Amino acid sequence: MAYTATDLEKLERAAIELATGVRKASIVFTDGTRVDFTPATLPQLRELLADVRYSLSMQSQTGAGRGYFLVSSSKGF
Repeated sequence: MAYTATDLEKLERAAIELATGVRKASIVFTDGTRVDFTPATLPQLRELLADVRYSLSMQSQTGAGRGYFLVSSSKGF
């Protein structure tokens, strides 16, 4: 599943809710998948947040043409 910035915002909101005392937080990803989180699953939610942030950063680097090549030759130029 390719995550979106909207998915990231939903996950961040759910993490904040759980950290501030809400007993259950539910989100629906852009692909329609629904996930429920509880305080017991907060560590897993934090791991998922890190994975989504990484995934989105990689998408933005490759999708926006920010990648680059480092070329060298045996002639030194």
